[in-house]
Amino acid sequence: MLALVQAAIVSGAVSYAGDQALDRPRTPGGPGPPRGPPVPIDWVTYDRGYGRTEIRTIQVMSAPAGTRFPHVKQVFLLERHVYDLGWKPLSAVAVLGVTNLTAELTGPRRLAELVRGEWSIENRDHYVRDVTLGEDRCRVRTASAPSILAVMRSHAIGALRLLNHTNIAEGTRWTRDDFRNPLIALGLTM
Repeated sequence: MLALVQAAIVSGAVSYAGDQALDRPRTPGGPGPPRGPPVPIDWVTYDRGYGRTEIRTIQVMSAPAGTRFPHVKQVFLLERHVYDLGWKPLSAVAVLGVTNLTAELTGPRRLAELVRGEWSIENRDHYVRDVTLGEDRCRVRTASAPSILAVMRSHAIGALRLLNHTNIAEGTRWTRDDFRNPLIALGLTM
C-alpha cells in the first residue's frame, strides 16, 4: 500500500520546502534547514505531446531521523517543468512526498510511476465526474442525497466501462439515444 502525503509548491525560486517555502536567498549562518550532502536526481522522464514538453525529475532519500510521519521509510522531491514546443517555460511544480515503502521494494523509477499513477485516477474518474456528469454543478446538498448521487454516478461510469466505453461522454449519449440501451447496460435486456 502506498501512503503518500504531498504538498504542491508552485515553484519560482524555492530554495527549501519543508514546513515552509523560502523564496528568498539564505544568508550564510542564518536560519534555514540543516544542510546535508546534496541528493542526486535519481530518475528523469521527458514527455512530448499536446503541444508541450514535460520534464519530470525525482530525488529520493531515506527518511531523516525525527520525521513526524509514522512508518515513513523514504522521502522524495518530484519536480515537473512544462515548456511549450519552443522551450518557453509554462509552469514548474515541486511536490514533496513521503512513503512507507522501502528502497528495496520501490526504487526511484517505480516511486515516480506510482505518483504519476495517482494523477491517472484524477484524470480517469474525477474529471469524468466533474466535466461529463456535472458533479460540481449539482445543487443537491441535503441529508444523504449527495452520497446517493455519487454512488449512482459511480455505477453509471462502471457500467459504461464494462460495456467497453472508453469515452464516458459518448457512452452517456449512447444510453440517452435509445431507451433500451440503459437496460442493456444494467443487464436487463428486453
